[in-house]
Amino acid sequence: EIRGDIVQHLTAVSGEKFGLDPPAWEKWWKANRENFQFAAIGARAVNRAEALRSRSMYHGLPIYASRLVFVIDTSGSMAGPPILAAVKELIDAINALPEKVSFNVVAFSGDVRAWQRKPSVASDENKKAAARWVQGQRVGGGTASYDALETALDMDSEAIYFLTDGAPRGGKVVIPAEIVEIISRLNFTRRMTINCIGFGAMRLVPTDFLETLAARNYGEYRPVAFGE
Repeated sequence: EIRGDIVQHLTAVSGEKFGLDPPAWEKWWKANRENFQFAAIGARAVNRAEALRSRSMYHGLPIYASRLVFVIDTSGSMAGPPILAAVKELIDAINALPEKVSFNVVAFSGDVRAWQRKPSVASDENKKAAARWVQGQRVGGGTASYDALETALDMDSEAIYFLTDGAPRGGKVVIPAEIVEIISRLNFTRRMTINCIGFGAMRLVPTDFLETLAARNYGEYRPVAFGE
């Protein structure tokens, strides 16, 4: 995650796009450091996905953490085509993870279930086991968003990818603004990146909930319609 932050900053101030390739950055710097000038402040904003050029993606968000947790909503509103699309995208993302990465999966509805107690190495065996576990998750019940986020925060990881299609309903905390405040406070010393995916074109979940949660926790927000 720190490497990702550095690359995004370097891309913004230099205008160059070498992604997560240290030798390329070093070669460019040796050739340009004598005459280097910062890009104009107004031109420094850069999209993280474009800057990092990661080979592993999840709903258009780059995956570059060494340890990460996928959190997927399996509440009743996800039944049918939504859960099929969400599960397919998740399994594709898991299969694309490099072996050096460790990952975990948390599924939630009215309760929270974790594939493992902590992230496991992305071996072929573990990827297949995680895919079977995801495919076997039941769909139905409420949307205990806070409980799922709290569970993911307690795992030894760098990044969380939180996918939901509904407003929080059930669990320890249900008011979106309170969830943002508590999770952001709990995450202050952990410094985990929380990326948020509003699934199904945000039919049921308040957009500002996920946008604010991601912004307060070093992450990005992406609304995704079915089929994207």
